[in-house]
Amino acid sequence: MLIIAGAGAVGTAVYFVATRNKAPASAPAQPVYQAPVPVYVPPPQQPARPAAPANPLNDIVNTIGGIFNTGKSIFSGIQSIFG
Repeated sequence: MLIIAGAGAVGTAVYFVATRNKAPASAPAQPVYQAPVPVYVPPPQQPARPAAPANPLNDIVNTIGGIFNTGKSIFSGIQSIFG
């Protein structure tokens, strides 16, 4: 009887040593995690800005300022040519 029990213990030890690094056959493979894809939500549209009311004085000031800026850039260009 002792010999049978010893043989059983040795057989069990050999089985565990042979299978200790293997995954159990009954365990299913772990599914690969896939992150959920977010649904694109467009940003809310801003209402169109109304056109600025006509301001003739502002137009005149901008025109005069544009003339001076053009003259200034021409003068600085000439100045840079002659050093």
